[in-house]
This record gives sequence, C-alpha cells and structure tokens, in this order.
Amino acid sequence: MKSTHSLFRRKLKIQKAAFAKFFFCLTLTLLQACSAHRESATKFEDYKAFVQDYTKQAPVVAEVYGQYSAEHEGKRIRSNFNLLLEPGKRAYIEILDPSDRLVHALSLSQNRISMLWPADQTYIDEPATTQTLKAVLGFPVNPDDALELIAGRGLNFSEWQESKALNDGWRLTRGQFAGKVTTKQNLSKIETVTPGGSFDTFYDRYQLMDNQSRPTRIRFEVPDRKISLELRIDKYVPRAEEPSPDLFDLKLPEKSRKIALNEIYKGKPLLLD
Repeated sequence: MKSTHSLFRRKLKIQKAAFAKFFFCLTLTLLQACSAHRESATKFEDYKAFVQDYTKQAPVVAEVYGQYSAEHEGKRIRSNFNLLLEPGKRAYIEILDPSDRLVHALSLSQNRISMLWPADQTYIDEPATTQTLKAVLGFPVNPDDALELIAGRGLNFSEWQESKALNDGWRLTRGQFAGKVTTKQNLSKIETVTPGGSFDTFYDRYQLMDNQSRPTRIRFEVPDRKISLELRIDKYVPRAEEPSPDLFDLKLPEKSRKIALNEIYKGKPLLLD
C-alpha cells in the first residue's frame, strides 16, 4: 500500500504537468494573437489612400548632413556629404573628403543633371534621363523618383500604379518599370526593375526629425554591377526661407570647362570615379 505522502507527490506532479501544458497553450495563443495583430497593423491594402496621404506631406527645403560611402567591385570610398534638398523637385549635393575638401558637386532636377570635378575644373550638364542618371549614379532611375528616394520618401508614388496588394506593401508598375514596396511600420525596402537594370533601396534607423519619422540610413544596391551607395544622416535642418532660382545650381569656378558625358563615361559610374 502506497503512503499518503507518495500519493500526494504523484498528484502534485500531475497538477504541475497539467499547469505546464495550460501555460504553454496560453503562451502560444498569445504569441499567435500578437503576430496576427502585427500583420494586420502593417498590412496596407488601399494604395490610393496611401498615395493621397503621401502627397499631403508638403515637401520642405532642407539641409542634410552626414556620411557617404560607395562600393564598386570591392573598392570602397568613404566621405562626408552636404545635401540641399527639395524632395521630388531639386537637389544639390557636395561630396567631401575627410579633410573637408570638395571632391564632387552634383545638381539634379526633374529636367537636368550636372556634375562638377573641382580639381580639374570640369563639369557636365546633361538632360536628366534614366540613362544619364545610370552613368552618374550607377543605376537607372527616373529623375523624379531619384529626388524622392534620396529624401527618404520612396518613389514618386503618384506616378506608379498598384498591380497587386501584399501583406506588407504592394507591387507597382510605371510604364516599363516595375517595383515592389515593402513596409515594416515605415517604408523599409523598394525593389525597382527597369529595362536598363534593377536596383534596391533600403531605409532603416528611423528617427523623429522636423516632426516626421525619417530614415537616417538610406542604401542603394545594384547587385548585377556590384555597386552600393549609402547615406547616413546626422543632421536634418529645414529652411524657412523660400529658395532662390539658382540655389540648387552648381557653383562653377571662373575657369571651369564643360565636357560631354560621352567623352568621359566608360561604364564606371561617375560618382564612384
């Protein structure tokens, strides 16, 4: 005959096992509920509403400062950058070496792209097309999209049409271009496919700047060409005054000389040269 003490211990073990099973089932249920909540929170099905909300955000002229890095076929460049930006419209960027010497200056609008080499006092001034932007930046992109991408705002979404809603974004089209937008509370990845090649844009390390959540790391990757460009933002300063017509133009030296893009472009992106 078993003692009362041994029967009690057996009963206690059964109760513990039952409690452990109950606790496991409860934890699993809560995890599934949280996962479902996260999925529902980040699922964007209404692209039109997203575009309307996106276009309501009035672009503000701003000064942006940070670190710039570029890599091409294993060779890496690290510099600082100063960026003057009117999202979707115009941009002027200076690439500086560690001693703050100007290495490149680049001006971009929806119609023109210009680039200055101060050391040689030479510059280019060309129509802004996907081909000229590929020659300068390393990837083919529409000028208006480029001006939104470097501002951390994604593409010029009003020009893109939804082809399929996803759990975490959308598939989009724009003429011969195709895109896939991935969101994780904020825009996180944009895959762009064009007749001239494909590239990916990554946004992360969001911070509150000028009362808006903005990515402080923007990275472009062109896997087929082994190219990557990255901007790490340290400071974002809105400008209150109205921009002058020439604010985003190149500041050309007195003896500067204009050259044609086809004279110097040999396949390597000019910004990496």
